[in-house]
Amino acid sequence: EEGEGSDRSVGSAGSRQSILDKRRKERERERMMRRMHLHGNSETSGEDQSHADSNTAAAVAFLRRCKDSVATGVLSLSRLGLETVPDIVRDMTHLKELRLNDNNIHVLPPFIGTLVNLRVLRVDNNQIQVLPLEMGRLTALEILKVAGNPLRFPSSTSFLNGGTERLVSFLATLDHAKQTGVLMLKGLSLENMPMELTAMKGDVLELDMSSNHLAAVDEHLLQHSTLQKLYLQENNLSRLDDSFYLPSLLSINLGDNPIAHFPSPLLRHPSLSSIEMDHCRLFLLPKPLFADMPHLHTISVVANNIAALPREVAVAPYLQVLNVSGNKLQKIEFEEDPSSTLQEVYLDDN
Repeated sequence: EEGEGSDRSVGSAGSRQSILDKRRKERERERMMRRMHLHGNSETSGEDQSHADSNTAAAVAFLRRCKDSVATGVLSLSRLGLETVPDIVRDMTHLKELRLNDNNIHVLPPFIGTLVNLRVLRVDNNQIQVLPLEMGRLTALEILKVAGNPLRFPSSTSFLNGGTERLVSFLATLDHAKQTGVLMLKGLSLENMPMELTAMKGDVLELDMSSNHLAAVDEHLLQHSTLQKLYLQENNLSRLDDSFYLPSLLSINLGDNPIAHFPSPLLRHPSLSSIEMDHCRLFLLPKPLFADMPHLHTISVVANNIAALPREVAVAPYLQVLNVSGNKLQKIEFEEDPSSTLQEVYLDDN
């Protein structure tokens, strides 16, 4: 009896240990599933057991691929049904090639920008709508495949048509702007303002889109209520729509555009301190420009077709610099006023 009791005790302990081992393995598998963002079922009977075994096999295959990538620098996670990029990829900065194509990924995480050794990145045939700005840090990237994604911002796609390096440079510019508030998009042959600007509301204080092919100011630019400096010279703008309004705007440059009439929407910007419209086609400057702009201290309209200046120039409350060189002025109708703030007036080549 004593022997039987002892055997029973040993059997019971062994059974408990077996159950504990089984539960430990299930917990380990669940942790792996969570890291992979693959959701298995811990039940162990019938169809559920088959599903669990399938996910366990996927986890093992995933670990094997991660291990192999240390030697090869290549990690292929294609066709795994992934909905997100596994967190473990964050630490794999040795990777030179990452394949995430043909999954169901909706978002590329910002940490993708830490994989600075990547030369090849495949994310084609997923559900990605936005390329993270952090991708601009992948300066070694040579091949980027994004086809087959419902990208919301066509600018990214058009830049990709110019090559991976051009797209990475574009994203790097946006990323830099998010940190500094200064966005430089000069001389990129843009015909429209990038829709990516809609995702940067409140981040951009200074925007340079000079030397492009813009024919209009898109509405999504007007969502930037914090924008203070705007450079649009050397484009194809002939006017500013009546909807143009940027409440924080301090200075604007519209030079070298075919604008014949002074843009009246600018008169609704009392905070403006500087207006530059050199080499346009202006015929006159409106009186409210001098009478109703309390903070305007600089006006430059070099090389236009202006034939006369309004008398209000003399009483402009804060105007300090007026450059009307290279116009068609025949006479000056205003007289010097002791209270005038004008310090510099340029009348050359009239």
